[in-house]
Amino acid sequence: MKCSENQPLLKIGEVAKLNDISTDTLRYYDKIDLFKPVVTDDNGYRYYEVKQLVDLDLILWLRMNGASVHETRQILEIKSLDKVIDILSSENAKLKDQIQKLQNQLYANRYYISHMKKCMEWEVNECYLLEFENRYCVSTDYSVPPGSRSEYELGLKNILQRINNKDSYFNSFFGGIYRREKKSPDYKSGLYPAVVNIRNHKVSESQLIPKGIYGVMPLRGYFDYAYDMIPKLLAFIHKEGFVSSGDCYVLKIWEQGRTASPSGEMLELQIPVLKRSL
Repeated sequence: MKCSENQPLLKIGEVAKLNDISTDTLRYYDKIDLFKPVVTDDNGYRYYEVKQLVDLDLILWLRMNGASVHETRQILEIKSLDKVIDILSSENAKLKDQIQKLQNQLYANRYYISHMKKCMEWEVNECYLLEFENRYCVSTDYSVPPGSRSEYELGLKNILQRINNKDSYFNSFFGGIYRREKKSPDYKSGLYPAVVNIRNHKVSESQLIPKGIYGVMPLRGYFDYAYDMIPKLLAFIHKEGFVSSGDCYVLKIWEQGRTASPSGEMLELQIPVLKRSL
């Protein structure tokens, strides 16, 4: 510690340690004239007065709460409470948005873990009944050949551009939809790339996947193989006393993207069902 006119001076390292920040931060603040040392000697060593730490506390608090360097400098110069209130109000809105995104991610991760564990317990190519809550999806308005990986991936990117929300996109299951023929239990062979957004209620183009009982089948393969397995799932649904009641969804549970091996894809067929009337 150095003294100037009987006032103790703190070295840059001491100020950094007292405030749990780096010396690089203090040098940067000096460079941009935000927080300058009271003395810089001939060797370039910086020294600060203890009373300056009050301003440094305010700077660090403002920066932690989202104030820009320009806004921080304004507040230091005019000490405006109105400006502080504006900054904190703006930061509160950002924090609420971040909290919502984190909650969606937490919900999605829990959903992934639960569903993946269930798929690991099931036998591949066997059929089951499973109840789902309401879900939302966004799909392309055009179909692609179910065996074409490139056209499918481009379809997913088309969806990402339309919803313009990476958080919703990546906190979702990728998959596809086989549309049911009108007035027929059969399904069209064209695949509509889709993103099943677990907690996405804000996208205007999202479609409701209604809650209820679904016939499901875990399988390994690609979308063309999944289409070939629809008759087996429909036969199971009929045997259990149900009838199909909507489009067939194919969700990617896991994929081996680099291998491009169809056997590496873990998919799940899902068809909504209703109890068959006697």
